[in-house]
Amino acid sequence: MLSPSQERDLAQRIEQVRDYMRARRLKPADLVECGGEDQRAGIPEERRRRAFGVERTWELMASLGVRHCDLENVQKPKSLISLKNHIPQGE
Repeated sequence: MLSPSQERDLAQRIEQVRDYMRARRLKPADLVECGGEDQRAGIPEERRRRAFGVERTWELMASLGVRHCDLENVQKPKSLISLKNHIPQGE
């Protein structure tokens, strides 16, 4: 069981990984679907780019101590949710 401060720290590290994935247009499913075979020379460029992004994502997760199951299951704490998400738009 994690203390509240440990949960916030984990949520921040997870958000770093999610931001990295968003910047490279990766989905969580890509982490398990892309493999080393997608990095070979004869593979289309999009698959190669995605495979290298997945490899870097796994490296980032390892350096931050984020597990794949954490990435799927942990939600942002309320302190990390931006105010703009709660302001009605277009009214």
